[in-house]
Amino acid sequence: MKLNPLARALSFLLSFELMVGPIIHSVHAQSSAGSAINTGAEILSSGIGALGKIWEATQGQNRGPSPQLAADMQQFMEQQKPQPDKYFNTQKLMMIPGLGNYLALNGINPVLLDCKTLPTTLYEAKPEVCRLGVTADRGGPPAQQMGDMLAYHKQYLDINKLYKNFTADSNSGGQLFGVGCMNNAMSILNGFF
Repeated sequence: MKLNPLARALSFLLSFELMVGPIIHSVHAQSSAGSAINTGAEILSSGIGALGKIWEATQGQNRGPSPQLAADMQQFMEQQKPQPDKYFNTQKLMMIPGLGNYLALNGINPVLLDCKTLPTTLYEAKPEVCRLGVTADRGGPPAQQMGDMLAYHKQYLDINKLYKNFTADSNSGGQLFGVGCMNNAMSILNGFF
């Protein structure tokens, strides 16, 4: 049977009191009232310090990221890696007869035809900390779950921002990624045809 962190802390506190109680009583009997209170206060202070360390450990402050979080973050990194486009890449387009000569005669860099895109199928993580109504917190203490949830939130915001950048059309020319690059490549190909 698993105990929640509060139940563990309370059981530790009761055990600590049962161990320390006789010591405080014997110290009180052997010395004067003033020194017994000081000794009892020191013992109580060290017990509270030990209880604080145990509480921090149960709250997951010394734990690293969960294995699911680490695996999901790896998938999110893969999601954000640009890859060559299926059609707008230099190797594919240079197969068009005469295109290389047209680019050379007009001083157009063939790199402008090499567009990078992002994967169209998004990775969708389904961690327990992000699902509504889930209360079986097998993932760790609430502080760690909150940290995991914020990490997922940040990754989805970063991916959203990156995909918006790849759908933008730059007015500066020479854009080598996304829709803007494809529009530039289409204008070069229209000039060729």
